[in-house]
Amino acid sequence: DAAAGCDAPFAHDLATMAMQSFLAVGPSLAQWPAGVAPPARGPWRRPQAVPALSRETAIALHDALISKVDEPKFQGRLAEAMRGAADDPIEQMRVRQKFCLPAYTPVVKKFGFANVAETIMAFTDELNADPEVAE
Repeated sequence: DAAAGCDAPFAHDLATMAMQSFLAVGPSLAQWPAGVAPPARGPWRRPQAVPALSRETAIALHDALISKVDEPKFQGRLAEAMRGAADDPIEQMRVRQKFCLPAYTPVVKKFGFANVAETIMAFTDELNADPEVAE
């Protein structure tokens, strides 16, 4: 549904957008007061060791995430929710998180990650600069 922003390029970029917006919610550890432990839950929790991500695994992970959001049922529900978000970028980010994180979590766990945030951290600058990974 191109009018709702869910055409093929949107679906393709959705994996990256949702993962990036996931980390944008809540305070970062850099903003957390010294000597105060952050809550155990939320995107601000201290990361553990992040599994290494090879070029081949990065491509396979992207493909798996894209195939998940390419499903017609998912696209229909997302398109409807995005129409409700109108032109509000914050609400659009919330909608993407609401729909994408539950879809992504089982996929990233199959690749050895605890959550979507870990996956983002595993995509190094070198991997992100690779044209086939970025595709």
